[in-house]
Amino acid sequence: MSGPTMLKMSRIVFLITILIGFSGCTQHLVIDQYPMKAGMIPDFRGGQPVALVNAQENKENVNAGSASMVKYTANTHQVTDTAIQVLQTELEKRNINTSDDADKQLRLAVHDVSVVYPFATYRCILFLKAETGDGYSGDFEGNNVSPHNPERACGGAVLRAVAAMLNDDPIQDYLSK
Repeated sequence: MSGPTMLKMSRIVFLITILIGFSGCTQHLVIDQYPMKAGMIPDFRGGQPVALVNAQENKENVNAGSASMVKYTANTHQVTDTAIQVLQTELEKRNINTSDDADKQLRLAVHDVSVVYPFATYRCILFLKAETGDGYSGDFEGNNVSPHNPERACGGAVLRAVAAMLNDDPIQDYLSK
């Protein structure tokens, strides 16, 4: 190949490489349950069994942000299930039984999952809405970083949102009745 043809080909390859890099890809986040560390929530005991209800009606994947040219999606219904698993584990440690047919209910819904990659770590921020059967509701933020991957960052964010909820006096009072 002659010099000008070689230059043209290298420009085309360069442009294709740039376009592929900017187009990125999409990754679906699957978030696991992480254990609560000692001291994250106060010690309290419960009374009546409670039904933990997944109140997140959206079962579709939603945009969860982007990091390093990767777009992330999350299924907030599944993330809410993870929050319920974390909560159920903590309630069992406090002798609070969970049962689908309990008279007392706690409705949970995770919304606004967001992943960013500011510098060398993934940050996940999400919000958990909790509604008690007696009419109280609150939004609780989970904010966590991980140098490993966005799934770990989001698993920690779920844990922190549940911890924030269990540190809320009206939620504790409701669960202790």
